[in-house]
Amino acid sequence: TMEESYTTYRLVLQLLQARQPNKRIVLKCPSHALSLKMLTKVIPEACIVFTHRSPRALIGSEASLITRLQSTSAKDTIDWRRTAKSNAHKNFLYSKRMVEFSSQVPSPKVFHAPYTKLINEPIVLVEAIHKFFGLEITQTHQDSLSIYLSQNKQNSRGKHNYSPTNAGL
Repeated sequence: TMEESYTTYRLVLQLLQARQPNKRIVLKCPSHALSLKMLTKVIPEACIVFTHRSPRALIGSEASLITRLQSTSAKDTIDWRRTAKSNAHKNFLYSKRMVEFSSQVPSPKVFHAPYTKLINEPIVLVEAIHKFFGLEITQTHQDSLSIYLSQNKQNSRGKHNYSPTNAGL
């Protein structure tokens, strides 16, 4: 069952965190959107952040990434449009579940983050997330974030070039 799966998942996360119990674990896993009710039942302390991005850009970017991954093992030509269409259906379902979850009464604690804020003002966004969830953000944390951002500028390892038009968007 999903409850058993999430219970095991929780145990794995606890094992990963055992060496640094005071450090928060941050996960990026959009597929959790399909089972948010169960996730929060088994891991009630989870802080959920939904990042909102233009569907056109999201689907085009994901389709590009997936076709690159497929091209490493595929024997046939990769159909970009088919991949984008499949991704569009998946993202629609994820979005629908996220809206359903956010609309529950009582309202779950979900922070909604614009993707543009993540790209343009990441420190401001992190501070807002911490404030929303009542989490302390220490000077050490802020310094670490600033250092990370200065050493990992967007596109510093190459720009992800894709065209939503190629995906039929």
